[in-house]
This record gives sequence, structure tokens and C-alpha cells, in this order.
Amino acid sequence: MSSTELGRRGRDRLLLDYSQHFVNTGERPQNFIRDVEPEKRFNAYFRLKELMELKRQVIRARATPAQCIRADLRTFDWSLLPCLFDVILVDPPWAEYAERCVGAKRPSEDLRPWSVQQIMDWGFRRCEDICWVKTNKSLARSNPAFEAAAAPAVLRDESSYLHRTTEHCLVGIKGLVRRAQVQQQQLDLQQQQLELQQQQLELQQQQLELQQQFRSRSAAGIQPCRPFQPRDGHLIHANLDADVIVSEEPADLFSTEKPAELYDIIERFCLGRRRLELFGLQRNVRDGWLTIGAAVRETCFNPQLYSSWFSGDVSYPEARSYQGGRLLGSTEEIEALRPKSPPREVRPQQQQQQQQQQQQQQQQQQ
Repeated sequence: MSSTELGRRGRDRLLLDYSQHFVNTGERPQNFIRDVEPEKRFNAYFRLKELMELKRQVIRARATPAQCIRADLRTFDWSLLPCLFDVILVDPPWAEYAERCVGAKRPSEDLRPWSVQQIMDWGFRRCEDICWVKTNKSLARSNPAFEAAAAPAVLRDESSYLHRTTEHCLVGIKGLVRRAQVQQQQLDLQQQQLELQQQQLELQQQQLELQQQFRSRSAAGIQPCRPFQPRDGHLIHANLDADVIVSEEPADLFSTEKPAELYDIIERFCLGRRRLELFGLQRNVRDGWLTIGAAVRETCFNPQLYSSWFSGDVSYPEARSYQGGRLLGSTEEIEALRPKSPPREVRPQQQQQQQQQQQQQQQQQQ
């Protein structure tokens, strides 16, 4: 046997086949992904770790007390809610839908466009898809003899070709998100300065026309720049989190419980403080959220008091409690650390305008 063959066989023996390990033991491949816990994820990335801690401080300081309403959403009077909401999290009761046989008369092809089309009908644009990859570490540790063959039948029904270990959360958004706020603000300030310079140049041109009797068209070559447009960085902080959550599945395989990290992603992404969860359970009641569901133990909600928490235009750091303003706010440290999109390239029309301005300035100096 040649040394090349020995080397190849040695490398083959070092390869870890997690899929085969799953077949043999029932432990899923995602169980072996390292540092998936939020508290460990950024240990090697000090800037991101500091950013997450700063964001966490702001979210905790501005979180409203947990509110909940016990109600059947089929008969709920929506006029009882005193305001619109910045975030709506919906976890439909799939078991109830299955009992109604909603899809009995539907074609059995690809079902994904249904949910996306429904989101579009509501006026939202699908922007992301958060995937929850479920691990089963606790089940494997609690039962050393656990094997894939002993897994519950719910994971291997007749309509399933693979073991279902993921869930997806579709993210929809209304309007256009203008990102890279700090860099865009700098560009907008530069454009405002250019507009002021243009106005000054126009006045100077008019004076020169009166004095030297130039034609009135000489000042028409300057076209106004794009008007100032506010950015949405005050409402959305993008690129703080990944679109994958790796965490343990509930011990009860029929449970609809979602990982707490889903709420953390929402709170870091959207800076609006008016958050609503529909079809919520008692375990979903959480500071900073209004939870509505038939399984909530009791109603703890005062519409007038709830609305008063968002009055005014203050935000962090001016407001360091849950009182006042519908936005979380931010700090200079967060804005300096958070990821941003690269600045836009200067358009040819804007570049031509800048060249015309420089030429006019040179002519005036001469």
C-alpha cells in the first residue's frame, strides 16, 4: 500500500459523519455546533459583545411592564386596543387549524407561496426568514440508550420524508428601510451644504447678471439636489443578528414554545416599543410586550395607562424608564459599533452637478 493511500485513508478516518452518527444514536448534527448560546457567541468578537451589552441595557431600561389580555381572537373587539403597534408576533394555533382541515381542498404542490402571499395581502413585504434549528442534547443526555429508532412516531408520520428539526419565522415589513443612518446622515448634511452653496451661487449669479447684463439663462444650469429625506435608522437596526437560531427543542414534542432568543432578535432589530403578540400563552407574557390569547390566565391591561407610556417624543438616553416616547432610542456608542451598509455611490447626475459647481466657483474667483 502506497503512502498516498495511507494518507488518504488516515484523513477519511478523521472525518466526522454527523449524519451517520444521528442514524446510529439519534443525536442531531446541530448538537455539536459550538458557542451557540447568546452569552458565548461573541466571546471572540469584542466589539459585537460590547454592542449587544449596550443594546441590552437600553432595552431593559425602556421595557414596559408585561401586559396581557385573556380573549378569544375570533371574537375579540380590536377597538379596545388604544394604539397601533410597531411589532406584531403571530404564532397561530396549528393544532386548531389541522382540526378544521383547512388544506383539504388545496392542491398538494408547494405550499410556501400561500403564507408569503398572505403577508403581501396584508401590505407587508417579506424581508427575512428566521430559521430555528432544534437540538436534542437534553434528550440524549437524559437517556444514554436513546436511539433514533426509539424516537416518537410524531417525527416520522406518513407525510414526512425527513426528520423535522427546524421551524421558520417569516419576517414582513411595511415601507422601505433606509439603512446606514450615520453615513446617510453625513451624505444628507453634505447635500444640504451643497444646496446652500447653490443658493449662494444663484444669488451671486443674479448680481453678476444685473451688473454685467448677462443673459438670465446663465444661472439656470444649477439644478437643485435631491431634497433631504429622513432615514429609518431611528426605527430599525439591521445586521445585528443572524437569521438562524440554534437552541434546544421543548421536552414536550407537541409544545409550541419558541426560543427566547426570537424575542431578543425582535427587540434588537426594531426600536419601536409597542409590541404585540397574538395567540400567546401564559409563558409568553414578557416585559415590553402585550400578549393576547385564550390561554392567558387573566387580563392585566389598562388601555389609558398603556397609551400614556408612549406619549411624547423622548427616547433613550433622555428617557431612562418605560415612561414616554414610542421609540427605544440609542447612544453614540451603539451607533459607532453597530454594523451599517456601505455608503451609496455618487450618481452620475450628482457628480455632474458637483463638477458644474466647482467650475462656477473657479469662474467667480477669476
